[in-house]
Amino acid sequence: MSETLWIKLTAAAATGAPLPWVRLDAAGRVRARGCDRVDRLPVGLPRQAVVAAEQVLWTRLTLPGGRALRGPALAYALEERLVDEPEAVHAVAARAGPDGRAAVAVTARDWFAAALATVRPVRVLVEPALLPASAEEWHLVWTEAPFLVTGEGAVQLSLDEAEARDLGRLALSRAPLRPARLIVHGGPDRPPPLPEQWRDSLGIVVEVGAIFDWAAAAQANAGQGLNLLQGEFGQGPRWRLDSRAWQPVIGLAAALLSINALGWLAGVGLDAWQAERLRASNRAMFVATFPATRVVDPVLQMRRLVAERRHAAGAATAGDFLPLWAHAGEVLPAGARAAVREVGFENGRLILLLPAAAATPSWEDAGLRAGQRPAEAGWVEWNLEAQP
Repeated sequence: MSETLWIKLTAAAATGAPLPWVRLDAAGRVRARGCDRVDRLPVGLPRQAVVAAEQVLWTRLTLPGGRALRGPALAYALEERLVDEPEAVHAVAARAGPDGRAAVAVTARDWFAAALATVRPVRVLVEPALLPASAEEWHLVWTEAPFLVTGEGAVQLSLDEAEARDLGRLALSRAPLRPARLIVHGGPDRPPPLPEQWRDSLGIVVEVGAIFDWAAAAQANAGQGLNLLQGEFGQGPRWRLDSRAWQPVIGLAAALLSINALGWLAGVGLDAWQAERLRASNRAMFVATFPATRVVDPVLQMRRLVAERRHAAGAATAGDFLPLWAHAGEVLPAGARAAVREVGFENGRLILLLPAAAATPSWEDAGLRAGQRPAEAGWVEWNLEAQP
């Protein structure tokens, strides 16, 4: 019977410290459980992971026009809720509901990248999403790192019950809709809190639910849970090259490259000499303009410093999200604006998903350089950036 290894990504996931793990069979039964360093985990099993509640912001967001946001565009839409800068987080949104709102998971980009490099899972879910919370029914998970899941997101709690109840009352006071009940769950090695104390404190019905086992809940939700391996952390198609079958072709290519190497090197030498003269000129101009800055790449640094000074003065640069979006709106017909399905922003590029049948706008008239590539059937992805 096939088995799966589930790993919980706690704060220690980026440091190589021991991580909780559970080995489950295909029916969701626990075969083994432990807490070990990654190099001591069971081998030969597909690895899937769950980001611990304390490492993720789980919230809900009203998407503009119900359209999907991704990458930096999604992070900037959440800017008021973030502790870090939008550039420092990785955000993924679920599909928006009929009300135009979507569940969103946010985690620190650098920590997440380090955790993935250490664990190398094929799927990553988020712990608060494993509970079926709604505006009418909230869930309290009382484990070594307790948290409360509401209809609006998740709240990290203290192990001090009095403090935890205070946070519960605060969440209740800010909820747009008062829940009908609160379900409290213990963990595999920790009993749930007494429901009477929470009922008296919150003034709502409190019931004891099933034991919350994060790994079993993750396996039950594996096919429909929000996977964090998207965007820059997405897993594209993988393929392998059979070098034995291609050895004759590789040998011929190597011979042709050797024949043309001398002529190519002569051209490269001339180009390198010209490029060095241009770099020296750029360096001199940069030093004259910014004498207090150490020079590494004068053109890149000059652009960055000019952009920084414009931002410090409150002025947006042409490559920022809002200016690009405004320029795109100038040439997008009303029908095309309404048909935009997704909006993204990566590395100074605005990404729009438009119907393939839509007329091609005059991007150049808005000062934009445009490129396109086919997306799913009937859709085209446009990549727009400010013209230099």
